[in-house]
Amino acid sequence: MPHPKGSAVAALALAAAIIAGCALAAPFAQAQAAAPAGSDVGAGKVVTLDHFYNAQERNGKPFHYLFTDTALSGFSKFGDVWKQQGATINEIDHAPTPEDLKKMSVYIICNPDIPADAAGGKPNYIQEPAITNIVNWVNNGGVLLLMANDPSKCEFDHFNDLATKFGIKFDGNMRNTAPRPSDRPHATFTRARDHFPDSPVFSGVDMIYMKEISTITISPPAKALFE
Repeated sequence: MPHPKGSAVAALALAAAIIAGCALAAPFAQAQAAAPAGSDVGAGKVVTLDHFYNAQERNGKPFHYLFTDTALSGFSKFGDVWKQQGATINEIDHAPTPEDLKKMSVYIICNPDIPADAAGGKPNYIQEPAITNIVNWVNNGGVLLLMANDPSKCEFDHFNDLATKFGIKFDGNMRNTAPRPSDRPHATFTRARDHFPDSPVFSGVDMIYMKEISTITISPPAKALFE
């Protein structure tokens, strides 16, 4: 995949974001990706989705990037994948405390709000003490999955205060714009053409569509699986 000067990888789209998560804690995430539906690899695991840093509303009701949102704006299908592997899913509506994190196996933060999208126009920014709480939890074996949109939809400054603790920096740019169907080919990556790596994360994956993404710059200890 083409990438900007320096150590950068193009990311978002779900598959690419999972790669970013694996840079933090690969073994569990790779096992999830490789396991067949109906597996019990996730038995006893709790997958928690943030609904604080991303807390959008539509018509007075929570929506977007939620396990409970069954529309295209939601993560209900993503939640089903975790459940098929035997995991329990839930959501958290506040900044995580150490006690909250002890109950999680995987913590997902997706697309922190900008003022235009936040409920009431007031985003909840990622900041201390939550950053230290999360870092300590990851260092003790927690799996953190970070996903971001492009700069017109995602708050990057505070998000990077957390991500850079692990050698990951969202560049806050926009790659692979596709305003028309005819623009989609340059946002599509295939196993045959782009040579997906020999990794459990890419097992059974023949195509990835990554539209309007931010690139990621990495530094140790983070490692890219696909550049």
